[in-house]
Amino acid sequence: MRDERFILLEQKFSEAPKNEIDALLHIANMLKVATFLIVSNLEHETALDILNSAVDYSEYIAEDKYRQLPDLLAHKYKEEPHTGK
Repeated sequence: MRDERFILLEQKFSEAPKNEIDALLHIANMLKVATFLIVSNLEHETALDILNSAVDYSEYIAEDKYRQLPDLLAHKYKEEPHTGK
């Protein structure tokens, strides 16, 4: 993901949880609401906006964790040195 896109999503979701479990719960709720709106023949445009937000949020969370991966791996292997066994 380009840095510009990541920064834009980071700003958009600055108040949203960054924890993966909390994020998944929020995304699931967004999908439920959008599905309800579509199935009920209510606000299709609003449902599409919610679905787009769910996609953006999931993309942001995945990219955030991906960008943290080198630090997480470095920290893990620093604590658990390889013994050669």
